[in-house]
Amino acid sequence: MAKDAAVKDEDYDKAQALKEVCDRLKILGNELLKLEVAKVEAIKGEDFEAAKRIKVEIVRMSKMIEMIDPMNPFQTSLSRVEFDNSLNERVSMPTNDQSHHINIQQSAR
Repeated sequence: MAKDAAVKDEDYDKAQALKEVCDRLKILGNELLKLEVAKVEAIKGEDFEAAKRIKVEIVRMSKMIEMIDPMNPFQTSLSRVEFDNSLNERVSMPTNDQSHHINIQQSAR
């Protein structure tokens, strides 16, 4: 693993950057899974407007993943601040019977 190689070479800046890339990818992967589940639930409830909004959010988060370059963690086009701000946005998805909110927040590291 690249992070282990960086530690072995005592390149701790690179090791930290790679750790942050891994953390970002884990967070985004978890959030994408939650959104996919919410989209399936919206479709089952025939709330197609909510499914559409969720799909937009899935595409947005997928683009965030594409901006993270694990091979070059110092050159990622997505800054940590942009990443954190993006994850802290609230996505509102009302259903036929009730309002649901998926709160996309960064999990504890």
